[in-house]
Amino acid sequence: MAHRFGRLFVVCACVIAWTSAAQAVDVRLPEIPADPAKPLVVPITVDDVTGLNLKGVDIVLRFSPEVLTATGIETRGTLTDGWLAAHLVQDGELRISMATARATTGKGVLLNATFTVNPKATGETSITFGKLMFNENRIPTTPYPGKVTITGILDPTGDGVVDLKDVMRIAEFFGSSDPAADLNHDGVVDIVMVARQFGRKAFRAAPRLWR
Repeated sequence: MAHRFGRLFVVCACVIAWTSAAQAVDVRLPEIPADPAKPLVVPITVDDVTGLNLKGVDIVLRFSPEVLTATGIETRGTLTDGWLAAHLVQDGELRISMATARATTGKGVLLNATFTVNPKATGETSITFGKLMFNENRIPTTPYPGKVTITGILDPTGDGVVDLKDVMRIAEFFGSSDPAADLNHDGVVDIVMVARQFGRKAFRAAPRLWR
């Protein structure tokens, strides 16, 4: 009898573990391009949450404040449209708490986190989950980090690579405030923004003004 009970316990434990794993919701941050000194919308997407009785979400997004400035959240048109929501920005974190009386169904964009890209930002930066809780952790989740690639400041000559020609082109306007040559929109034309990217391939063609 004890032997049968032991086998039943093991089977039940395996079924419970499999069920929990099967119900884990994938929650993803995107890999997206961004321009310096421009707003950035970062969608947080989820698998189908139908039948999970999702009524509460707590998220902490971690990011580099040297590259991004968090400005808030936007729920209009998302799975959490109409939810009560609050957010706090502090020390490189965007903290979000949300709740509703009616369970959400479906899949797609859970909510949008909003940022501004800092004017002198370059390269790549990650956005990760510092905290991710659905219904106070009663719904298991699997988080996937995201990445932002700064694209708008590279290759002023538009030939696909950052080289001496790009430095020379900017040098023609060095120290001026010509908006056509002000790649990071800080009011001053300098060479540093191009020199930092020297030798790298451009992410995107230059503005038509430079061709």
